[in-house]
Amino acid sequence: MTISSEIFEEDAVCKSKMEHIRSRWQELLSCQAPQELAQNIAKQCHACDELIESKKSLIEEIHGELKAVDEDYQRMFRQQSKDLDMLILSMGTQVMNLHSIHIEELATVEADFMEQRKGLMQRNKTEIDSLLKSVRNTEGLVKEELTKKIEDYAKTLDNIQTEDNEDYNLLKVRLETDIQILEQHLESMAAAYQLNTEKLDYNYAVLVERDHDNYITAGQQKRKLTKQRDTLCTLKARHNDYEKRFLMQNSKLASDYEKTMRLLQDLQSKEHQLQAAHQKQYWDFVHMHHHSIAVLASKLLQADKTIHEEQLGWVWCPPS
Repeated sequence: MTISSEIFEEDAVCKSKMEHIRSRWQELLSCQAPQELAQNIAKQCHACDELIESKKSLIEEIHGELKAVDEDYQRMFRQQSKDLDMLILSMGTQVMNLHSIHIEELATVEADFMEQRKGLMQRNKTEIDSLLKSVRNTEGLVKEELTKKIEDYAKTLDNIQTEDNEDYNLLKVRLETDIQILEQHLESMAAAYQLNTEKLDYNYAVLVERDHDNYITAGQQKRKLTKQRDTLCTLKARHNDYEKRFLMQNSKLASDYEKTMRLLQDLQSKEHQLQAAHQKQYWDFVHMHHHSIAVLASKLLQADKTIHEEQLGWVWCPPS
């Protein structure tokens, strides 16, 4: 029987004994005679002592079992330590053997790798030589195409510059003509406005003088004065109408003149920017391909010299 089963059995027995002891306390309270009470108390003490003794015996058995378990654990621990030492020694021996085997295998693998590397380098060298040869051929073709494109671009650029210059000159002449016409029209309108103003001022002065004269002879010339006042009002209305019309025309002409001048300034600014951009593109192109142009020019001069001296038999003079 194990300790755990004994503990459970003892616990059950102790519980039954405790219940029995608790139930006896009610009987003790109902006792009347002192002798009977003393006997019952002695029985209760004896039952408690038996319960305590059983607990003590169980505790001693548990302590003995724990001591035996500790001794077994220490013995097993010492045996396990010895087994671990033997296992570590065996593993060290195996590791040394594996290390020597791995070193030999590594040397063999390195030798094979060096052989493969040598063959691979030889093949790569052959491929690189063939690629370099194809690259040189491609560079020659690209240079020829680039030279042709440069010539085409130069021709196209010259044509574009010529067309832009012609369009600009035509537009400039047309705008200058429009400005002269507008200025002449503005001058004629200003002269007409000035003439009408002088006429109206003169008429107004005449009317004022007549009004003064008519004031002296108001009784006799009342109808004539009324008619002259109506004429004066009509002339003032016409004057105001003409003045408003001329002011509106003058404002419109001034606005048109300002718009035309702004267009002209914008065109001049665009012309300068276009010329600067074309000049910058031209010089950027020249600087970009300066070396190629110099090489091509040298080849052309050499070819021209060869043609003159060897083919035609002429004396060749280099260009300035």
